[in-house]
Amino acid sequence: MATTEYITSTLPELSEHKALYEKQLKASLLKTAQLKETLTGVYEKLEQTSQHLKTVQDIRESVVLRNQGLVGEALELDKRNREHQRDVEKADREMLEVREVQRAEEADYGERLNETRGKITQAKNNYSPACLAGRERELGERKEKLQYEVAELESELASTDNMCEIVG
Repeated sequence: MATTEYITSTLPELSEHKALYEKQLKASLLKTAQLKETLTGVYEKLEQTSQHLKTVQDIRESVVLRNQGLVGEALELDKRNREHQRDVEKADREMLEVREVQRAEEADYGERLNETRGKITQAKNNYSPACLAGRERELGERKEKLQYEVAELESELASTDNMCEIVG
């Protein structure tokens, strides 16, 4: 009987403890439910972040591949640009050579043109009316002189013929 009295006397205290434990249990269950919701949210955020990370990695790989392609294109363009530059330099050198030849030809042409002009001027001067009259006069004098010499030679020839007839 002593135990029954003890149990009966401690019952109100045990009821209080039971109520306190039930209250703490409900609070713990509520807290567990809240933590479960929080963990679910964190898990969902983690899943989204993982998807974003995968997308970023895919984009990065795409960018790396594109950059490699662009670098290849840039190298090819640089190579073509250098070839073009060499072609331009070669064309410039050839153009300079052509200009030098043209200048030389123009100078030669100029010299020949000046010579021809000089000859034309000299011919004009030689065949001008005053010059022709002077030459005509000279030729007339020369003709007279030659005619005189011919007459002298004929007279000598005639006297030689007479001598030959006399001697002969």
